[in-house]
Amino acid sequence: MQTTKEVLQACTINDNVVRLPDVRLSRTLYTSVKKSLEKIGGVWKGHKTQGFVFEQDPTELLAEIAAGVKRNLKQEFQYFETPPQLADRLVQLADIDHPDLVVAEPSAGRGALVKAIHRADPAAIVHCYELQELNRTFLLQIPGVILLGEDFMDTRPVYLLDRIIAKPPFSKNQDIQHVFRMYSFLKSGGRLVAIVSRHWQHARGRKESDFKKWLTLVPHEQIDLDAGEFKSSGTNAPSSILIIDKRIAC
Repeated sequence: MQTTKEVLQACTINDNVVRLPDVRLSRTLYTSVKKSLEKIGGVWKGHKTQGFVFEQDPTELLAEIAAGVKRNLKQEFQYFETPPQLADRLVQLADIDHPDLVVAEPSAGRGALVKAIHRADPAAIVHCYELQELNRTFLLQIPGVILLGEDFMDTRPVYLLDRIIAKPPFSKNQDIQHVFRMYSFLKSGGRLVAIVSRHWQHARGRKESDFKKWLTLVPHEQIDLDAGEFKSSGTNAPSSILIIDKRIAC
């Protein structure tokens, strides 16, 4: 076997474990295969397992990459989990210590921010959206979660929200697009707390310029985060916290 595709095509699957063919691979070829499997969610486990363990059936994903399709689930879904300490900070900034607040997380992942909300208020009900199917299975196991849908950007508000706490995807200005939309879901007097990239701060495109102008019109605070806040989750993208309040209508 000379190529990554050939090795992937010869892999076998048993109980969500992908095992490599029983042949000797060069270090370079093994590294390439390993990276391909890790990008679709595989985690190597040695000892008795001796294979790449997946959290769900990897059959379809393995078939795709074995056919030459490039997949990288973290990049596709922009899922970089918020560390607990940072999640707690966002919840504190959101000021949820009020009765009967309607709270939402529009890019909920596996519930890092939901769990932080519950650490602050164990009785809180959190309204969520999440694109990735596997992540939704984790969310549905958390008490106090109402899953409203998959793609927050492709939905209409059923009701307005008092608090939105979120870490939207960063790539291609998705974060500022999400912030605009999240703001439209807020009640008068509501608050939005979101982690965003710093790309819009220095970029000169129309979307970034419009966002900067819009921020001058709404009550807000920006807190720049230290580099490496998301290193443990697989990204070093510089980021900030935006706290935006929606003025009470007169």
